[in-house]
Amino acid sequence: MNIRQVRAFLEIADSGTLERASSRLNVSQPTLSRQIDALERELQVTLFESSGRGVRLTSIGECLLDQCRQLHSDYVVLGEKARALSSGTAGLLRIGATPAAIEAFLADYLARFRRRRPDVEIRLIEAGGSKLQELLASGDSDIAIVPEGNPKFEHRELYPVCNLTNAKPRVRRSVEF
Repeated sequence: MNIRQVRAFLEIADSGTLERASSRLNVSQPTLSRQIDALERELQVTLFESSGRGVRLTSIGECLLDQCRQLHSDYVVLGEKARALSSGTAGLLRIGATPAAIEAFLADYLARFRRRRPDVEIRLIEAGGSKLQELLASGDSDIAIVPEGNPKFEHRELYPVCNLTNAKPRVRRSVEF
């Protein structure tokens, strides 16, 4: 069974004729008939019977209709979820950082990020020193705040960190992702 067969079944059930269903699905009537024949063979049932100039669901077809609608809906939702995950608008983001870095640098940033990307689950991983780099290397963290300079990892400046001991703040180093 494939989603085209399910879609064909639903469209024929909704329209009542192969002609209208094939037009709505933009396929030929013989193609639509083959899809339904294949579905009926696989399920070992008869889904439609002729009715004048159209078709109507058999009692078995009526019993399977709601499950096919749910299957098609689940397929659509799955596709939307996959597109959202691949575009970065949904998913899981695991961030490694020291507790101090989380409090000082990430708290405000993550609040803004959460408003922009509400479907992204953020999981903070508290660690320090070389453990953060181990988490990155093993794939247990997607990003981490680590000192710059390790050529093993790609990096991007998040925002500058100022030297707060001087009267005039100046950029001393960068926090990097």
